[in-house]
Amino acid sequence: MNCQTALRTEGKTRGLAPSLLVLLLIALTLGHARAADSDLYFEDDFSSSSERYFFEGNLDERYFQYVDDEYEIDTTAGKTYGQSVLLEEMDGYSVEVAGRMVETSDPNGGFGLSFNYQERPDGSGSDFLLLLAYDRGAYTVLRYYQGRTTVLFAPTKTKLFKSGEWVTLRAETSRGNCTCYINGVEVAKVKEDTLKSGGFGVFATEAAIARFDDFRVYSSAGGGARGEGFSDEMDGGTLFSGSYDTVEYRFKDGEYIIDTSESAKIGLSPYARSARDFELSCDVSLQRGDPVNGYGIYVRDHPAEGGGYNQIRLLVSGGWFAVEQSKDDQPLALTQWTEDPLVRASGTNRLTIRARGEDVVFLINGQEVYRMTDEDPQPGSFGLYASSGIEAAFDNLEFTELK
Repeated sequence: MNCQTALRTEGKTRGLAPSLLVLLLIALTLGHARAADSDLYFEDDFSSSSERYFFEGNLDERYFQYVDDEYEIDTTAGKTYGQSVLLEEMDGYSVEVAGRMVETSDPNGGFGLSFNYQERPDGSGSDFLLLLAYDRGAYTVLRYYQGRTTVLFAPTKTKLFKSGEWVTLRAETSRGNCTCYINGVEVAKVKEDTLKSGGFGVFATEAAIARFDDFRVYSSAGGGARGEGFSDEMDGGTLFSGSYDTVEYRFKDGEYIIDTSESAKIGLSPYARSARDFELSCDVSLQRGDPVNGYGIYVRDHPAEGGGYNQIRLLVSGGWFAVEQSKDDQPLALTQWTEDPLVRASGTNRLTIRARGEDVVFLINGQEVYRMTDEDPQPGSFGLYASSGIEAAFDNLEFTELK
């Protein structure tokens, strides 16, 4: 790799921090689906040894956590339901999860499987369908839309499960034709004319503690939305190693290090390929240095017509994050710097940028934090970024082209 074309340095930038609404979302780019066990495309068994995709933390006194190799939603201290979802625009798929009620003070307390989940364009909330299992031994299918709840399938008693037991919920949906199952038995069919596509997740009513396990999505065309990709465990041989313009780049203990601690320059390390539509994820952490200086990932880096480079980047630093865009090498803070409970002040954060055409979505630890419109989406290089005065580590990078 020619380091003079692969690496570039700029001055550091920093902005102020307005607040930003954090949504319980995670974006996975999946293809259209159908129900077939041979077409397993995504799985989270919530074990401590697997990657964590769902939200962890506290939002409005509702607690979300991985515990005992299960996923728990605790709404006992809150005043509304809790929901954690994977955000996607799919019009045909099958999704299932095992759930059980640990505790509830509400006779109508329950847990569920949400599907065809959509964010409202004006940012006022979300709409979704819900297969809800009441802990007392009943179920229903509901639509949450524009702040109103509509019963699509009336609450019905069942002997398919008892209070406190594990229950497997499954929903199959194809362009509004929805079939729901409990413990493998078909229990409801609905024709949905409003919410015909979207994402999926898990749900708990208020005043409850619910646990979930073995979340799965089935897709016969999972590769249809995704093209070629690669992963990099940072064991050497893929990125530049050495010194360039007072910045050090090296592999160490299974991580890739960008060391700008003795430099007034930032460090960028790109991969030797270009892409426009893709999903890029990477684990990042601060090893040493001033925590006010950001580090993260960048995408769509390409020469500008007026000279310099254009670039989009997602950075974190000490419990804060920022989304920035450079035009002609001039930095523009799209979010300024925002303090957010999603960002771990110390340790590792997983950053994701998903870009398809003009739509660019930014996620931290699986949750969407910002979305932008790139008015001139161009293919460009992508890679790793560190501001001056720090040493940052990168690991477990994954790249997938999107079609």
